[in-house]
Amino acid sequence: MPVTKTPNPIDRQVGQRVRSLRMSKGWSQSALAACLGVTFQQVQKYEQGSSRIAPSRLQVIATELQTPISFFFDKPKESILNGNGFDEKINTFLTSSEGVRIIRAFARLKPTLRRSLAAIAEHMTT
Repeated sequence: MPVTKTPNPIDRQVGQRVRSLRMSKGWSQSALAACLGVTFQQVQKYEQGSSRIAPSRLQVIATELQTPISFFFDKPKESILNGNGFDEKINTFLTSSEGVRIIRAFARLKPTLRRSLAAIAEHMTT
């Protein structure tokens, strides 16, 4: 029976942060892969945490995406949502292509329309 190896939580966190930063900058996996000299499939493995990112490679990622390397390891700020299972759902949404599109469009709206849309979304989920 094959042993299924689960990613180390730190490798998952680093990978998720690479993905969120890459997406927020509008980079594709292929573009990041080209900077690193790897395939986009390898970038997928990094982002899933199934392959560890070597420190030298992580430094290249930080440099290319213009962020301090500490960004990948800093503990997230405490959230009022902690303990309710929402943090992982929110992170998954924020790092999805749909989430990035919605956030960008939402940010361009007037504040009154944002409040109205938020109220509609909240009403739809209750």
